[in-house]
Amino acid sequence: MKAEELRLGNLVQSTNPTGYILPVICQRIKDIDGGIGGYEPIPLTEEWLIKFGFDKYPHLDEGFKINLNEFTILGLNKEEDGSWHPLFKETFDEETWRESESVWCPYKINCVHQLQNLYFALTGKELIYTP
Repeated sequence: MKAEELRLGNLVQSTNPTGYILPVICQRIKDIDGGIGGYEPIPLTEEWLIKFGFDKYPHLDEGFKINLNEFTILGLNKEEDGSWHPLFKETFDEETWRESESVWCPYKINCVHQLQNLYFALTGKELIYTP
């Protein structure tokens, strides 16, 4: 994990045995940037997607979705390597949903902070989770 990948408020975990989940603050970014250990990315799992409000994606075996706004859905499809591949779809009705094509994002998401950054870039809002 590199400091430039992080925004204030991103979630990371401590590397000590307790593995506390912590939001990124200025000092943590300085520590990471300075090569001081103690923090690591949180792997993105189905459990985290549910905490962030994602629902099971009905048209993919291992996928989840969340509404970005009234017109667009962000879907995440689980890849064989365990990473998540983002896709976007317009939301009209179930029939249109099935017939319309997805727009695939060209990179994969492996960590919670990457999902938080993508969501913020697309909506201008923080992705809030329920512990």
